[in-house]
Amino acid sequence: PPKRIQTRGGGGSIYSKFAKTVVYIGNYEGKNVGSGFLIDTPGIILTNWHVIDKADEVAVWLLPSGNVPSERELLEDITPLFGSIIATNKKEDLALVKVGNFPKNISPVNVGSLREVNVGDKVYAIGHPSSLPWTFTEGIINQIRKKKDWTYPGSEYKHLATVIQTQTPINPGNSGGPLFSEKGNLIGINTLKGPGENINFAVAVEHAVKFINDNPQIKNINPGELIMKKQYPKARTQDYNKNGVVDTWYIDSNKNGTEDRAFVDDDEDGFIEAVLYDENENGVWEAQFLDDDLDGKAN
Repeated sequence: PPKRIQTRGGGGSIYSKFAKTVVYIGNYEGKNVGSGFLIDTPGIILTNWHVIDKADEVAVWLLPSGNVPSERELLEDITPLFGSIIATNKKEDLALVKVGNFPKNISPVNVGSLREVNVGDKVYAIGHPSSLPWTFTEGIINQIRKKKDWTYPGSEYKHLATVIQTQTPINPGNSGGPLFSEKGNLIGINTLKGPGENINFAVAVEHAVKFINDNPQIKNINPGELIMKKQYPKARTQDYNKNGVVDTWYIDSNKNGTEDRAFVDDDEDGFIEAVLYDENENGVWEAQFLDDDLDGKAN
């Protein structure tokens, strides 16, 4: 019998292993959608900067169990998680989003390197192109382009990065999603479609690794901190359990110079579980309102 060619593994196994790491991102401020994926714990999502542009917070949908929903079902019937923008790299078109209550049973992608791939190698992408959530595509590497620059319609800003040119189909909605090698390792972040057919580009994973290493504070950022700073810029913060993460904000609600309210995020997931009140401003909290089910209403 003819000798069978030994392959490194099918694309289907890559999808089954990493589909749950990929998220659907909704940017209400920028009025656009895109992809992202779990790059690190706790709940740290990597995506493109242009996916989250103009937003402080984005909606994040996970792959539900059972059949993959349509985009309409996803947006209308499934409640998203919310993530805060914790770091951006506009030049290389990258951003980090932190989701405080991201499921702990989902593991991050395996981070690879450009050193493991060559022109002609197969690559795989997972994303949400053209309103089709969790689409899996494959192609080959056409070339590695160092110091590739590009702009987006309506913007004069010039992005610059090493990119992987591939034939892997990329369309609006794929932006920010992962590009995997045949070994199932992350080698790029799908970013833009070129001017012709089957010309697509992914920012090289090396930029993402450096981006994360340059922002070591991200693990100790409370996802709600940036939102609270925006709403209460003069709030005094506290790390009550002394683990390096802000979990309490004290404010002067009537602006008379005395703190009379405290917001408490006990599990540091970005959701306020309790509000303390010092109505007569004597340094004693008379009331504590709890929101145990996190529906935004005290119960």
